[in-house]
Amino acid sequence: MKKVNPAAKHANRAFVRMHTYVTKHFDWDLFTKDYRVVLNTDEDGGVTLYIVKVFDKNGKLAALGPKIPNQITFSYRQAPIMSVWTEFFNDGKFSWRNVSCR
Repeated sequence: MKKVNPAAKHANRAFVRMHTYVTKHFDWDLFTKDYRVVLNTDEDGGVTLYIVKVFDKNGKLAALGPKIPNQITFSYRQAPIMSVWTEFFNDGKFSWRNVSCR
């Protein structure tokens, strides 16, 4: 039986991106046993904000290293059209983020 991708039809685009990052390195089900993945969506004045954060067992943002972000934010504005991805990384020592606009 084919395993269903939980991100396939998910409305939270940040979750879909996080799922893609994680499944390149880990099994999603095993990952979610060790980490808590929290989703949030907010819409205000023509801007939609999708957020996903990954927390460790102590309730702190997880230090997942340089290949998997511990937070992804996607904001989309209708007029003028603009989308911004922000990915936050933490390797246990340093924190950094990548930002891309379209």
